[in-house]
Amino acid sequence: MNLDLVIVITYLVVTLLIGFLFQKLGQKNISSFFRGGGGMMWWMVGTTVFMTQFSAVTFTANAAKAYSDGITILAVFLGNAFGFLVAYFFFAAKYRQANVDTGGEIVRARYGKFGEQFFMWSNIPNSLVSTGLWLNGLAIFIAAILGWEISTVIWVVGLSVTAISVMSGTWGIVASDFIQGLIVVLVSLFMAVVALVKIGGVGNMVEQFPTNFLLGNGMNYGVIVLGSFLFYIIRQIQTNNTMFSAYRFLNARDTANAKKGALLAMSLMLLGMCIWFIPAWVSAIIYPDAPEVFASTLGSRSKEAIYVVFAQRAMPLGTTGLLAAALFAATMSSMDSAINRDAGILIKSFYLPVIRKGKASHSELMRMSIIMSIIMGLLTIGVSLFYNQLRGLSLFDLSMQVATLIQTPIMVPLVFGMLIRKTPDWSGWATSLVGLFLSYLLLPNHILHINQVVGWFNLELTSRELADLNIIWNVVVHLFLTGGFFVATKLFYKAPVGERKRELEEFYHNIDTPIVKATTDQEQLDLDRQQRGKMGVLVMITGGLISLLLFVPNPMWVRFVFAMTGLLLALFGYWMRGGFSQNKNGGNK
Repeated sequence: MNLDLVIVITYLVVTLLIGFLFQKLGQKNISSFFRGGGGMMWWMVGTTVFMTQFSAVTFTANAAKAYSDGITILAVFLGNAFGFLVAYFFFAAKYRQANVDTGGEIVRARYGKFGEQFFMWSNIPNSLVSTGLWLNGLAIFIAAILGWEISTVIWVVGLSVTAISVMSGTWGIVASDFIQGLIVVLVSLFMAVVALVKIGGVGNMVEQFPTNFLLGNGMNYGVIVLGSFLFYIIRQIQTNNTMFSAYRFLNARDTANAKKGALLAMSLMLLGMCIWFIPAWVSAIIYPDAPEVFASTLGSRSKEAIYVVFAQRAMPLGTTGLLAAALFAATMSSMDSAINRDAGILIKSFYLPVIRKGKASHSELMRMSIIMSIIMGLLTIGVSLFYNQLRGLSLFDLSMQVATLIQTPIMVPLVFGMLIRKTPDWSGWATSLVGLFLSYLLLPNHILHINQVVGWFNLELTSRELADLNIIWNVVVHLFLTGGFFVATKLFYKAPVGERKRELEEFYHNIDTPIVKATTDQEQLDLDRQQRGKMGVLVMITGGLISLLLFVPNPMWVRFVFAMTGLLLALFGYWMRGGFSQNKNGGNK
């Protein structure tokens, strides 16, 4: 059997083991299933926050962008890092202190019941667009490695993700994120070091890059690149801190752990952006034929398999399989988190209050949560199969267009609403409708489309310049016009009365009041020990499996690297089980 396939299957088995290991914790009650009961430690929160912003798209569509246009791709990831930094200073604490199970409940508290329903039904399709894109990106990568049809991979991966997502809820999802994070960082670092050695260092890589490393291909105006960096940062700050993104911080045991989790996610993102694209940049120099390698199977999207080409040509045996397994699991982490989040929102914001009028047993809610997760998984597969028909469209361009035209109008009030309090309940959904209308005007052949704007100034731009300028223009329109409309609704604000006044007062009191878990809370201390113990075992198992690559026929230095990596992981897992448990404060001194 192919070594890479063996590694992928082994990793799937480990992932299933994680699900079984945390099944009891995850199915304890609805709160545990959807947010881990709000009892997770900062290092678990931080890795899941990081991993939900990371998928195979990074190593397919984004790597293709890096291969063509150099360093400009880092704008997206720098934006993510800034988003986590903003979360550390503000959003992480506010969301954790809301003390609810889902982001939908935060929307209801801020914008009322109608606002909750509006944003729930507008967010679910939006979420399916993203998860379908992640699954399609992973399918491209796995298909290139294993030689399968992309549609076959979509079904296999989609059904696997759906199965895992219902086993242990958020506990299993977050635990798998931690293991995935370790593997992704280690494998990425290994590949980056090999790439730099092959090219002779960073200086040679920049100097020998076939196009302008700073501006990229087809770019004549540095100000457009600078603008792209600035507005990607603005857009990612919004993306990472909406009310529906709150689920990642609702998992934390208290305010301090939520904030530290955001800081860890920022640190991991900064580390990742420094190493992820080095193989793609080096490939542009030493493998100019790389886009043609998979042309027969991937068509016009063959450039998105650049990472596979580098792994197969430059890396030792076993590395490609490790990378595939890590990215398989990384995409699964984003997908199963989204499936779990959306199922939670549908259960807590629609099924329980609307269908069951608040009257449903624990067993009924758990059963419906699993059914809803299965439905969301199947819908994700359908969306991804649709993407697969769009063979001529870059996944990177598609993701940017979806994000700016559809997601941004919905995100604006879901972020601004936490910053500006005195607006009427209708300000949220009204702002989104205005934003969606503006997105309609931004479409081709409409008055606000970038071609119309460029025509006003008689500019002649390349297709790359137009594409980047289009994203900048879309963000500018929504930031100032959509955001401006939201701010303007303050003029119509009237102080709420009655039940609505009580709801808002309770909501603002909660988000302004820090949550501090006592160091003598025995239940929480027991939960901390369970987290460390179970995760320590999983890290030791992962280390042992990596050590088995010692027996693959590679050069001795490669065998040494695999053996040492496995040993270090095993020791780290042992330390988590024993060393951390000596801290009676649950690892939060």
